[in-house]
Amino acid sequence: MELTAVIEKVDIVNQVVETGSFMDKGMGMLKSRISLLPQGQHAEYVIKVTKAGGFYNLSKRFSEFAQLHEVLKARFGAALPMDLPSKTVIRHFDPNQLEDRKHALNCYLKELCRSREIASCAEVQRFFDQSVRAFVPDAGPRMGGASGTLGEAPPAPLGGP
Repeated sequence: MELTAVIEKVDIVNQVVETGSFMDKGMGMLKSRISLLPQGQHAEYVIKVTKAGGFYNLSKRFSEFAQLHEVLKARFGAALPMDLPSKTVIRHFDPNQLEDRKHALNCYLKELCRSREIASCAEVQRFFDQSVRAFVPDAGPRMGGASGTLGEAPPAPLGGP
């Protein structure tokens, strides 16, 4: 089964709403900029996944890519043919920086899908499972997360023969 995945766009989620309060502004700024905090403003990458003759969209946070990459590094070690772009402590929402990260993640996805051995492993299949809300290594699916349904005209494959 051939698998392809392409990030089509980046959505900014939980944008900070100004309420006027000095404390609210300060806390909102911290939550939106410090990536070690699990809540607050963040980027979600909308991925078009093509497999089994159809396609669907998923949204993933960078932290989910990082979790997958850690699992793949543990499983494949030096045989893993790609590196994940580095995580930043400060969240960036500048359109140019988001576009650069999107491009780097698309290169990562292309290499991931190119290797049949890697693309067929259970962790990768779970990462691209449209019934899984958030990728959590060694955990069962949490419902939600995908948008759209199986489509009719898949895009050209990313991976080579």
